[in-house]
Amino acid sequence: MEENKVQKPKKTWLFIIIGMIAIAAIIILLLFSCGNNQGGGDKVPTTNEPKVTLTVDARSLLMKSGESKQLKASIEDATFTSSNTKVAKVDDSGNVTAVAKGNALITIAAGEETAYCGVIVDGLGTMVDVSKQKAKVVFSDVLLEEPEAITSLAVDIANNAYYLAQPYATTAYEILPSDVVVSKVTKNDKAVWETTEWMRFYESGTGTIAIEKDGIDTYLLLESNGSYYGSGTTLSSVAWENEGFGQEEYGETFAFEDVKGSASPAVDTLNNVVVVYDNAKKSYLFYDREALENGENAVYLHEAVCENGQEPVAGVDESQGFYNATIRDFAVADGYIYQICGSSSIYVSVFDLEGTLQYCYRVPDFDDMEVRTPGGIACEGGKVYIAVGSGNSSYYFGNVWMFE
Repeated sequence: MEENKVQKPKKTWLFIIIGMIAIAAIIILLLFSCGNNQGGGDKVPTTNEPKVTLTVDARSLLMKSGESKQLKASIEDATFTSSNTKVAKVDDSGNVTAVAKGNALITIAAGEETAYCGVIVDGLGTMVDVSKQKAKVVFSDVLLEEPEAITSLAVDIANNAYYLAQPYATTAYEILPSDVVVSKVTKNDKAVWETTEWMRFYESGTGTIAIEKDGIDTYLLLESNGSYYGSGTTLSSVAWENEGFGQEEYGETFAFEDVKGSASPAVDTLNNVVVVYDNAKKSYLFYDREALENGENAVYLHEAVCENGQEPVAGVDESQGFYNATIRDFAVADGYIYQICGSSSIYVSVFDLEGTLQYCYRVPDFDDMEVRTPGGIACEGGKVYIAVGSGNSSYYFGNVWMFE
């Protein structure tokens, strides 16, 4: 018989160690996972807070000299600066102090965000009450350049000149829905009132105009795209040129980011503001005149919304009471907004800076004149001028009345 061989034990210890290491790794991974998923697997809340948008509690301030008001920003470390410290000062806490008559824009900044608050100091002056004044004819039945209704009036009393705007539909260029023709009415060498000059403006919207003077030069402000295309929310300042054609190269064009509809203009020289009526928002936006002309950011100082939430047009009839009517034109003087509205009857409505109706007056027709269509209104030197028109398919006549 063969002798039995002795069996040596197998080396299994290496496998045991590897197994133990694997089990330990699994346990560690499970413990780490449980530690980061407490409460049923919900994520641990982060410490990031939602971003706070910079806002200010007042978009505009109407103040009197010496008065103080507090502005509050939504971000604590916001800074406050005034565009004109001679008119309104502001400290680091947002306390605004009115110094003297004029306009200022308060800029509120925090990081990359910016907000604004306009300040108008001593903006309300003397109101002209048309209902208590006697009207007289400046001129009547002057033949205008185009056979279309009057939409606006601007006056230059120093030179005894009146500018009457008429939108003129044209088919000469398919891309132009309408032009605006402005007739300049003055006295000729025989002291007779007549249209002595005219100028055409391409695609200028509503045809509402305002006048600007720079020495002996005359500029007209009007809603205009500045070119053949655009949204209509721009305003052009075009130098007057007899029988000229107002386009972008003739003057400056200002864009208004806040205007949603048409930018119909008026100028309040006493308060140094350009006022734009936004027919989409049915409100008036007040801009600093110098800032606009200097090419600075066109940020409005104040927005006037007429009372009762209605369109800024109104009429009062003795038998019907208060009612809305179609606005024809507006002017601004010494802080008051003057509107002419109506169809065959003529109404003048006046609102203050807060949009509160001061009065509405139905202008009686003159006995020696036929029924006229309301056209335009202008204010200068404490007087109110209104333009009315009449005509047919071939001719159109302009008439201007003055209240003093």
